[in-house]
Amino acid sequence: MKRHSVLAHVLAMIGSLFLVGCTSVGDRAGISGTGSLGTFIADRPEAGDLLRHHPPLRDWFRREWERIPDGYRVAWSNKQPEHNPSAEFGIFSDRHLTVIRISAKLSPPDQLVALCFELCNAQAHTKYEALWSRAMSKTLSRDEFVEQVGIVEYGIVLRVKECIPRLLPLSSSQVAMTSLYCDIADVPVDFQAYKEWSRSHSANYRIDQESNAAQYDELMKWAALHDDNEHSPVGAAER
Repeated sequence: MKRHSVLAHVLAMIGSLFLVGCTSVGDRAGISGTGSLGTFIADRPEAGDLLRHHPPLRDWFRREWERIPDGYRVAWSNKQPEHNPSAEFGIFSDRHLTVIRISAKLSPPDQLVALCFELCNAQAHTKYEALWSRAMSKTLSRDEFVEQVGIVEYGIVLRVKECIPRLLPLSSSQVAMTSLYCDIADVPVDFQAYKEWSRSHSANYRIDQESNAAQYDELMKWAALHDDNEHSPVGAAER
């Protein structure tokens, strides 16, 4: 098997990688999520009602839901996130599928902020897969991998920062009942400043850093397994 096909081979063996925010953790749990934006609105009526009062944001979701690269599709799952208290999305490369989960414990505005973030994450799946490939080809160190994933995440954060306040304007009383909505408005527009701000403002930052590092370790294990197979008599015969 040639090196450029290692990523597809490894992901097929892993089955899935669930991303916690922007951090991924191996997850072989069954894929649960076939719903569309309409299913999200039905499952989360308060967030859906807020969307109906903000048609530009509703239209943005409908449009962006269909804009996933490489023929991937987005599925909404009403299950609670397993790896993060707020939200997560999963990339299932062998099925060309991404799955989004949002905590029902979030306020309705924060659920829409999280949905926007995870949908943008899903659209960036090719960037994550490229980093996985570089990690498995040993062109990225562990620290470099964590940093590069953080850079991808930050680009998405800036996109949400531009989108949400413009398409989901809220009254001061509504804003006072949110956490993610407030945070996204306060995000610095410099990456280094953002990292420092995240360390002091979000417990998820530490979770993300640790999970990104754990993902790198997982990828290294699968790459090593593939290399062992390449040098085995069976692997040699396949070549």
